[in-house]
Amino acid sequence: MFRREYRNPELKAIRFMREGGRPGLGAPWGVNARITIGDQHYEEVLQLDSWAGEQLPPEVLGDELAGVVVTYSDGASEVLNDNR
Repeated sequence: MFRREYRNPELKAIRFMREGGRPGLGAPWGVNARITIGDQHYEEVLQLDSWAGEQLPPEVLGDELAGVVVTYSDGASEVLNDNR
């Protein structure tokens, strides 16, 4: 969701810090992630339909997105390319 909704060509990496889950009764599913945009790192909580955390730089609409390195909590990684 985050990769499709937050459009910024400087988005370089998403690192999931642990497995996602529900922190309490009635709480939505979420996962802690470190987002790299340009040379800056941002701590975010990504949920199924939203995200929250540190203020991210503004989106840049219309620019083509580069591949984003996604590192999962188990250490596996892949590059996502999505210019939709």
